[in-house]
Amino acid sequence: MIFRSPTRLLAAGIVLAGGFAFGGPAFAACPDRAAVLSRLLGGQDIAAAERAVDEIAAARECTPAERRMARRALAERLMAEARRLQESPSDAGRAEAMIEKAAALRAFWAAAMADGDLKLKRRAFAPAALAYQQAIDMIAADAADAGRLDVPRATLARLAARADEARHLAASGPGGQLVVVAQDRNGQMGGVFSQVLNRGAEAVRIPVPILFVYNSDEFTPVGREAATEFARLLQERQPGVVSVTGHTDRVGGDEFNQALSLRRARRVAEFLRASGFAGEIRVAGKGKTEPRQLSDATSYDQAQIDELNRRVEFDWKS
Repeated sequence: MIFRSPTRLLAAGIVLAGGFAFGGPAFAACPDRAAVLSRLLGGQDIAAAERAVDEIAAARECTPAERRMARRALAERLMAEARRLQESPSDAGRAEAMIEKAAALRAFWAAAMADGDLKLKRRAFAPAALAYQQAIDMIAADAADAGRLDVPRATLARLAARADEARHLAASGPGGQLVVVAQDRNGQMGGVFSQVLNRGAEAVRIPVPILFVYNSDEFTPVGREAATEFARLLQERQPGVVSVTGHTDRVGGDEFNQALSLRRARRVAEFLRASGFAGEIRVAGKGKTEPRQLSDATSYDQAQIDELNRRVEFDWKS
């Protein structure tokens, strides 16, 4: 995904549009440096703009907020350059390098999301999951600062789905690992559990990579780790009712898969109760009747699709 439209950072006093104007009242502490960066962002010498951002980062007179704004402005400029380069197939490698450089600034959600897409394409699932979750957390922080959500809900839904898929595939198979959810700046669970996604509470079901031993309801070590993480989320959110739904892949008979998915859902419910959840837990097994709605099925081979369909999903009500 490439960011394709100008962005206005109203809360920060920065306007990036067309000529990449930058600065404003928010840069009261080091306005001269902001003016230099604004000029460079509007030109073709991106390396010079990078040096200007480094100088702002090192300047004692510039505040931490100004340093963040400078990184954000540079990240937007790099993403615009990546979009331009993508128009030529021969420049695809350079475009990817621009995206990775923008993402490394850790300042712009669209850069992190695009970087996640690159890593997913390369089958680097754990780094992709991390990048997607960083994008979600940046969106949440931007929304908190601005007092509103400026990212389209469709984009946010796609981002959440990609993060879920990458987390699941990173957890599965030999050497699988759980890409843990980090805390947001308010100390709450962010990433795929961020409240900015409006998940649970009569919203979409949340798939969690709670994995099991083959043809069994016994947790794998990574599955137990994921179940423990979700139990912490319930302790944080304190819902009154949680629904646990088990699903299987397409392999095997309907009756067997239905029974297996229900057993796994019940095992998860038992784990949540043992972990201290005192609310009502409703369990269901869907077998293979409800394949996962993928963000883009062409991104995965059949074995990966089967893996993604072997899942446990949750929703809850306060």
